[in-house]
Amino acid sequence: MRYLVVACVILASISAAAAEMSHEETMVRTAYAKLSYAVDLETAMRAVRHNPKITYAQLAQEVAKESLTFRLSNFSVGDIASLPQNHKYYEFFPDIRDGGDVIDIGNVAETLTEEKDGLKTETRMDVAQPRWSHGPLGDLPDLTLAQALPIMEQESGVPSLVRYCTYNVTVTFEGRSRTYRAAFYFGPQWQPDAGDMVVALGGGALPQLLVKPVYPQVLVETTTWGKHPAVRAFLEANQRSNETCRSGEACCDLSALQCGIYSADLKGGLQ
Repeated sequence: MRYLVVACVILASISAAAAEMSHEETMVRTAYAKLSYAVDLETAMRAVRHNPKITYAQLAQEVAKESLTFRLSNFSVGDIASLPQNHKYYEFFPDIRDGGDVIDIGNVAETLTEEKDGLKTETRMDVAQPRWSHGPLGDLPDLTLAQALPIMEQESGVPSLVRYCTYNVTVTFEGRSRTYRAAFYFGPQWQPDAGDMVVALGGGALPQLLVKPVYPQVLVETTTWGKHPAVRAFLEANQRSNETCRSGEACCDLSALQCGIYSADLKGGLQ
């Protein structure tokens, strides 16, 4: 039952994708788009705190300079059971241990405590902070797919991984890029697990973003909204709307891998 609830949350949170996208590709694109947006929100919050008089042009420039962007292509999906189980795991799924550059993702909570009518309230938003680091170096595990699958299931907490989605990624941050192949895996009720060995050291942050909202509470639901015209302009410039967007969650363009605040939520902030 717990996994059914998780699956329902995942399905409800995914934005509309182009008709040619598989369900697996839609979920993968949603995770990367929301991660990119979480980084933008952290940059925006940090910039406003550092310079309360920041202009919109300066804020937009700062966010663009610190952005974490992705380009995804060459998707392939299928049933894990259809693959030859006695072949090596790495023949089908990427496992990068070349010591190259990787992106560490720090999960950060931005908070603001304010007093109203004698009561203190804390507003929180979950964002992300990336940094380049050095990845693992060593030989690939000498395991067949049949041997590796139980280990993957145990580490992911998904008792039965049945579907896969592999794809190419180009990640760009701070003027540096890396292109590689990555994977997502899914349980029978679409419980996700990520196999991205460059972003988040194994992709750990990516599945969480399919069930965790990415929303600028501190920017739109506190006095930050009224005190900082640059924040209002930034949110207005990046607002989005489509028939599947939900209040309190990022609204994303999955083709462009870009998200913004849902327009209806932004109007609520203006009131």
